[in-house]
Amino acid sequence: PAQRKQAYHEIDSISQLAARYNIPNEYDKLMASIGSEGSNAYTSNDVTCYVENIPNNEIENWAKIQSDRFQNMVIRGFHTELEAVYEEKNITMASDDDKRWAALWKLLTPTHPYGTQTTIGEQEHLKNPSIVNIQNYFHHYYVPNNVAIVLAGDFDPDQTIQVIDKYFPAPDEFETVGVDVSNGERFTAKYNSDVTLTAKVWKTIVDPFLGKYSLMKVCTGTLKPNTEVYNVNKETTEKIGKIYVLRGKESIEVPELRSGDIGAVAKLSVTATGDTMAVRNAPIMYHGPQFSTPYTFKAYAAENKTEEDKLATALARMMEEDKTLKTVSDPENRQSLIYGIGDQQLDVVASEIKERYNVTLVLSKPRFAYRETIKKSAKVQGRYKKQSGGHGQFGDVIMQFEPSGDLETAYVFEEQVFGGSVPKNYFPAVEKGVQEGCEKGPLAGYPVVGVKATLLDGSYHPVDSSDMAFKTASNMAFKDAFMKCQPILLEPIASIKVTVPDANTGDIMGDMTKRRGRVLGMESIGHGKQVIQAEVPMSNLYGYGTDLRSMTGGTGDYEYSFARYEQAPGDVQNQIVEENAAQGN
Repeated sequence: PAQRKQAYHEIDSISQLAARYNIPNEYDKLMASIGSEGSNAYTSNDVTCYVENIPNNEIENWAKIQSDRFQNMVIRGFHTELEAVYEEKNITMASDDDKRWAALWKLLTPTHPYGTQTTIGEQEHLKNPSIVNIQNYFHHYYVPNNVAIVLAGDFDPDQTIQVIDKYFPAPDEFETVGVDVSNGERFTAKYNSDVTLTAKVWKTIVDPFLGKYSLMKVCTGTLKPNTEVYNVNKETTEKIGKIYVLRGKESIEVPELRSGDIGAVAKLSVTATGDTMAVRNAPIMYHGPQFSTPYTFKAYAAENKTEEDKLATALARMMEEDKTLKTVSDPENRQSLIYGIGDQQLDVVASEIKERYNVTLVLSKPRFAYRETIKKSAKVQGRYKKQSGGHGQFGDVIMQFEPSGDLETAYVFEEQVFGGSVPKNYFPAVEKGVQEGCEKGPLAGYPVVGVKATLLDGSYHPVDSSDMAFKTASNMAFKDAFMKCQPILLEPIASIKVTVPDANTGDIMGDMTKRRGRVLGMESIGHGKQVIQAEVPMSNLYGYGTDLRSMTGGTGDYEYSFARYEQAPGDVQNQIVEENAAQGN
């Protein structure tokens, strides 16, 4: 009992962790996206039946989904779901009608499955579910000549049969399509082990102990150990060592991989996910997978600064595995950013890095790329004088600062000096002072844009004046004038497109208003979905992916890009200035 209790505790904890990263009812939502209704399934003594009610213009999308569903089975074996099935079994065992029918079938058909087993299985099956048995069942029964597609309704039979043939072909009719790099022509071939080798790398696994595995599917030909293959994407040759088939954490060495087989090769030096392996004299390239653009980002750092190099190595390996993950250095805000598909993915990455590499990745809200500029003009003097024995330092400038009207450029520098009050050879130093001032604005420490600086007058000393003195004087003038010219903070504005079901458009537009966004328009794209176009401050998109998923039940999607800078409201500006002052920026 104690061991069982401990085992259940471990199972429950893993199930709860897995539930954090899975979208409930994902299949229902996928089918709803093409307008399907009534998704259901049932099992009787003779048949397992999957039911859908789909629009007649979505037959191809339905076939595409079902083809993947039944070729690439995903077992949902969470403990909580198994408990629900077990409870259903208990209910049938307590039903007198079910007992009578079971007894009747046992008497009438003592050697037939009708009388020897029940549809839902026995208690022992549910107490000790076997993933291996489930997989064996799938591979035994979900096979050609044992699966039927039944369609009824208003559709074109000839076109529909072509769609079925396309997505549910016989095993020997599957085709692989690529490009012959040598001539640019389209390449089409059936899976055949007796022709030239081609294979596509569809995933990379990097294990801190076992090293790097490139998982590939052999499309044509046969892959053998201790041979050389040509990486078409990288235009280089790779040495193939041993070949494996992965089974859980176990790597099983095999003598070859034939056409249609999936296996793994260890320690390829340059090969990455999406690459094609072939032979040099027949360089066939297959199209790589289309990865989603990562829009969710957070600032990250190692909890212990002494582990920064270790963290960089861990992240590089994680990015080899997951092409939707990327890191960006942001020197402007003195932070490092990590991008992913959503908050959950980034949390999982942090958890895996801790587990695999024993490094703690700390995620936090990032600083956003604000800008500073001015709205008025001012004429100021910058005078720098320092005497400390021997040659001193002296620089004196009178400058005019005003808005340039160009927020794409940091500054514009001009000089209108007459009479040689400031020698020409010091003009570059004066400009350098303005340039350095624009790198970190006086208001909140953000870069300055849209400033015009004009050198009007000044004075110099024939002995003590220098480039450094005039640069310092110019910088002092810049800081003085900037705070006199009504400085303002500019915030980055994003152009965003949100795709949601019709029923959620009101919630999405209301949420945009709360984020200080402006809804620009809405367009129907069919299938009960709308695309909402809006502009919203970039800082208010932080955490939007999670909120959108919550509002739409996981069916909403979005994409955005930087549009421009706009003046931030006064309360936002004051808050940012106070936060940066508190942080010493």
